[in-house]
Amino acid sequence: MSRVPLARVAVPLPLPEPLTYEVPPALDARALPGSRARVRVGPRRLVGVIVERTGEAPDGVTLRPLEEVLDREPVFPPELLELARFTADYYRAPLGEVLRGMLPGDLPPWGHQRVRLTSGGAIAPPRDLVEAAVVAALREAGRLTAAELQARVGEPGVAEALDRLAEGGRVLLEGRPRRGARYLAAVELPPGDLAVQLEACGRSPQGRAVVELLAAFGRPATVGELTAEAGCGSSVVRRLVRMGVLRSFTQIERLSLGHQALPAGAGPGGGAGEPAFTLRPDQRQAVAAIEEALEQGGYRPFLLQGITGSGKTEVYLRAAERALALGRSAILLVPEIALVPALVREVAARFGRRGAILHSALGSAERHQEWERIRSGEARVVVGPRSALFAPVSALGLVVVDEEQDEAYKQDAIPRYHGRDLALVRARQASAAAVLVSATPSLESRLNADRGKLRPLVLSGRSGHGALPEGILVDLRQEPAAPRRPGEVAFSERLREEIEAAATAGEQVILL
Repeated sequence: MSRVPLARVAVPLPLPEPLTYEVPPALDARALPGSRARVRVGPRRLVGVIVERTGEAPDGVTLRPLEEVLDREPVFPPELLELARFTADYYRAPLGEVLRGMLPGDLPPWGHQRVRLTSGGAIAPPRDLVEAAVVAALREAGRLTAAELQARVGEPGVAEALDRLAEGGRVLLEGRPRRGARYLAAVELPPGDLAVQLEACGRSPQGRAVVELLAAFGRPATVGELTAEAGCGSSVVRRLVRMGVLRSFTQIERLSLGHQALPAGAGPGGGAGEPAFTLRPDQRQAVAAIEEALEQGGYRPFLLQGITGSGKTEVYLRAAERALALGRSAILLVPEIALVPALVREVAARFGRRGAILHSALGSAERHQEWERIRSGEARVVVGPRSALFAPVSALGLVVVDEEQDEAYKQDAIPRYHGRDLALVRARQASAAAVLVSATPSLESRLNADRGKLRPLVLSGRSGHGALPEGILVDLRQEPAAPRRPGEVAFSERLREEIEAAATAGEQVILL
């Protein structure tokens, strides 16, 4: 047993096992499983993920220390670490490369925040030795990153000291600008008595309208959003900020789901409420089965099968509503990025700001913001292709794999996993309901349904007033023999009659 605290770090290299490193005392509190750490592997400096703390050092090896812990809190919750271990073992892939593929690229580290003293912080007495060391380092250097401060102070508790100093207005934390990001001015209503805040607005009806809007929203809002809703200019908002009625900050503009137009009647949470139309009996039965599974808890896998236009999307969106009502989250997977916008429109109308998008075509700034919104619990319904399966949602209750038979769910780079199969694994680990959706289920899913591993839910009708097309099956073996040239396609007599009837009626014909 080693007396020095140790950590096992999975680095993105084709190695069979994580590497072991010493944990310096200053990093001990933040070197938690699921956090990223910068380490040396040979001559290179790499970013890996701490997968466990240990007290056992490998024999005959001189251990190096962790150089830096990049995250204030773990970016991988325990359930995602468990999923990564399963993926690495089942698909025979290096754990470090699996973990790298589960994170958005260039997720900014906590240590990249720049810190500077305010005038009040320079003269205020520190409350403990760590605060004193932080203030002294900032006085000397002027401005440092959080990681540089951690290295200079060399004591645990720097992150907590920065939080206290920032809350007291004694330091300013500035995030590193992200490439491609557009920042918007935003405000929030501080905690307090609404009547007192309205009184502080004076006799300005527009100022009172802005405060009442923020109170109704129950969340921060951009200045542009407020001025459009309240019918006032930005000077009204700036005046309220100067008076201390509102607090101002900046946020990254969301280019996709967050700016979808909300339907009339949407509440502060952004949801539209119960849809106006009535489900068919087969849809009601499918929804009831999934809702019952959500309410009872535990792993419950389903195969939802129905022809095109049978309303399968409505079934699983109502199931997602029930998951949210039970305080749980949902992941909705589609096979291709091109299919995301259609589902996003439905999710935006129904869930508003509780929805989020994750896929590789997003800009890095928006992808990072969506990841943080999901991890913080602000967003509870995640839409995306197979990579959205690794979204850090809390209390996962429902996983949906739409068009589950599609080959696009197969990842063709390391780790070479199947998104449909891993979706079932994640649902099982989270004790969640899983719904595979298809008009033409894969052979694997049909077999699993026959064996009782998936509960079949069948939609036999078509939504709205659409009628099923007539299908005619012709056995060419019963057609009279006719001389043909090599390669000539034989048309049945019934097909010829139907073509002639359509042409006579002035209609068009498509032959596939």
